Amino acid sequence: MREDVRGRLEFRLTYADVDMVQFFFADYYRWMDRALAELMEACGYPRRASLDRRRGFPVVESGCKYVGRALVDERLVIEARFVHMSNRAFRVGYDFAKLDGAEVAHGFTQHVCVDLDAMRPVAVPEQFRGERADG
Repeated sequence: MREDVRGRLEFRLTYADVDMVQFFFADYYRWMDRALAELMEACGYPRRASLDRRRGFPVVESGCKYVGRALVDERLVIEARFVHMSNRAFRVGYDFAKLDGAEVAHGFTQHVCVDLDAMRPVAVPEQFRGERADG
């Protein structure tokens, strides 16, 4: 499992991200998906490559624990990292924080690797494992 890579995004909360009180709870999942894309890119396996190879990574479980408030115009950082990996599945952890380090939320997504044509499980890409890919 790659422990040397992170997907990282920094962004400003806009009115589209907040409800009347704070950062809208469902939008955390949208930002987790974007951080996953950054993590895959950091591994050398961007989403376009997975589609070209007919591989998909559907989410089979997810969660998010909200530990602090985030308001409009605040800047947040989200970091994504692999936290568990088996032969055909992996879990990604996400940490949301303000620029001063104050924690905002912690989330996860659990993915299964599938062949998009057969919709059958396949091995996790070597790039996620930290092994050398053959091309």
